[in-house]
Amino acid sequence: MDIEKTHKDTQGLLKSYDSLIQSIMEELEPDMIELNKSQLLQGKNAVGGQMPEYANNPRYLRLKRRVGSKSLPNMDYKLTGKFHESFKAKTDKIGTEIFATDFKKKFLEKRVAGEELYGVTDENIDKLVDKAADLLEQKIRKALRI
Repeated sequence: MDIEKTHKDTQGLLKSYDSLIQSIMEELEPDMIELNKSQLLQGKNAVGGQMPEYANNPRYLRLKRRVGSKSLPNMDYKLTGKFHESFKAKTDKIGTEIFATDFKKKFLEKRVAGEELYGVTDENIDKLVDKAADLLEQKIRKALRI
């Protein structure tokens, strides 16, 4: 590979850096959603704290025990799974937003601050950063034909 070709490829890569990063984030959207749902199933919110407890509803708490919830006594926002299944992510130049489309969304968001319901913990962000770094390296190698 000659130096001029490498220089030209590098210049092109630098010009498209923002769109390259956005495309990597878009590729990570399914991982972000799964990590978010996994946190909820453990009774954790997006900042790593505990979700509210079911203490004010003993009947529902008994039901969750019967179905084997792993988040008890904390809420996991899952019974039928439709709310979790409705999770989506949207990436733009500013970042990635996780949200739900299920009709119960507004009711459930009122039970806990919405920003604590959607997102990933610092620990899970570290996992995403590692995967993003691998994807970035692959894309750079491909663009530079290395």
